Amino acid sequence: MDGSETVKWQIELKRGIIEMCILALLSRKEMYGYEISKALDKLSEGILSIEEGTLYPLLRRLERRGYIKGEWKIVGEKARKYYAITPRGLSVLVRMRNFWRKMVESVNLILGEEI
Repeated sequence: MDGSETVKWQIELKRGIIEMCILALLSRKEMYGYEISKALDKLSEGILSIEEGTLYPLLRRLERRGYIKGEWKIVGEKARKYYAITPRGLSVLVRMRNFWRKMVESVNLILGEEI
């Protein structure tokens, strides 16, 4: 696997993980898009950084699925769309977390890593 194939593989792997992480962040508090982006970047130490051109379509997709809901609010003089997780999104997050834990444990066993 050369460098460009590795980058493509990493992007594919991160795609689903970022959705799960956004739901996890929103399970703690409502956030606006830029805030979500900064939290992902900071908490993952740059591994899960996401560009606006990717983030906002992803948020719209999660909203269409009923996992999150967005609401425009005026804060100071700025209008921002704040996102909150829905009961359906919380249910999905619980299932995603359980699967994630099992998957990480299984992959670590296969790779020979200690848990």
